[in-house]
Amino acid sequence: MRPTEKQLIANSLTMSRRNWGLARRNMGLMYFTITQPIMFVLLFAYVIGAIASDMGDWSQYFVPGVVAQSITFAAGATAVGISEDRRRGMTDRFRSMPIALTSIIIGRILFDTLRIAAVVGVTVITGYVVGFSFRDGVASAVLFFAVSVLFGAAISFLGAAVGVWASNTETAQASLYSWMYPMTFISSALVVPDRFPPPLKFIAQNNPVSFLADTLRALANGSDFSTPMWKTAVAALCLVVVFCPLSIRMLSRRMSR
Repeated sequence: MRPTEKQLIANSLTMSRRNWGLARRNMGLMYFTITQPIMFVLLFAYVIGAIASDMGDWSQYFVPGVVAQSITFAAGATAVGISEDRRRGMTDRFRSMPIALTSIIIGRILFDTLRIAAVVGVTVITGYVVGFSFRDGVASAVLFFAVSVLFGAAISFLGAAVGVWASNTETAQASLYSWMYPMTFISSALVVPDRFPPPLKFIAQNNPVSFLADTLRALANGSDFSTPMWKTAVAALCLVVVFCPLSIRMLSRRMSR
């Protein structure tokens, strides 16, 4: 019997609380999740910043880029979490329970969205330490946070699909990070695209990470964000439309074997 919307919401919240409980028992992972963006901000501020003096106010440029980078990497945690559930046989146990199948994916996304919100907050706070600030008031700061979290939720569906598809946790990590690092570094997150050679410049200018970084940068600096914003919205919508049903369909097939 197909679950009602009320059942789906209740099951998803239950699965999200379960993921939170698991995270509390694995504080090492939580510690790394929070300290990684701090490390990136300090590294780019005091190491890379020493050779980026020609880029003007470096902190205003790179902190939104680090936020975009951290959000993209968050998809890896989603993939690992779902893959680990499959490895331990949890998805087989869920099959025997009266829960909505979709809630396994949605519950994981809800938990990861909260984790992404924490990462964005920590990154921005650390950014303030090195000179970053919002120059267009509270409204732009709230929109900055909202765009970051919503895009993070969207890209987490990609991580969910990879986590369901991968045969083990190592495969999930390798298949994501093998293209995630080029995707984040060949973008406008940390380098102006004009500085790339022509083929890489084209990639950087048409990269969803660049769309997000440019949107966050415009919001932080009080400049026009309409063009990068709609590109970011389209990219996020495509991620949800493609990978949300795909991850649920693949999980259904896995569990029916």
